[in-house]
Amino acid sequence: MTQPFTVVFRGYDRPQVDQLLALADQALASGSETAHVTARSTLSDPMLRVTLRGYERPAVEQAISERLTRLGGPLPAPAPTPDDASLGFTTVLRGYSLPEVEQLFARVERALAAGDTAAARQALSTAEFAIVLRGYDRGEVDEEVQRRLKEL
Repeated sequence: MTQPFTVVFRGYDRPQVDQLLALADQALASGSETAHVTARSTLSDPMLRVTLRGYERPAVEQAISERLTRLGGPLPAPAPTPDDASLGFTTVLRGYSLPEVEQLFARVERALAAGDTAAARQALSTAEFAIVLRGYDRGEVDEEVQRRLKEL
């Protein structure tokens, strides 16, 4: 089922969002506590991919929060939603996969927010990215990974 979200240049992956919200809606319709727990768990940390033509991120995050509330779950702390501006990497013709880099830094930020420096260090030290057309500058990303590893 397609959601009534605005499609933007860099937004959340549409099929992934549709599937996630359908799971929540089915759990709400079922009335099953087991389905509610499963849906809450999935919605709490969805790890949504950012694509070139995806759903507007704030609207999707609001829809997830509303469904979590209706499912009776606590609202999660807002997850970092890195984008070109916050990461500061240059987009080049052949670079590291945008979603992979963004997911790594989001995972590192969540680990640091939870006080788990070992998990952050592990994520940074084992990071590998696919090289794609229109990706983040490899040198800039590698330098940032090394800089953050030294800080830890």
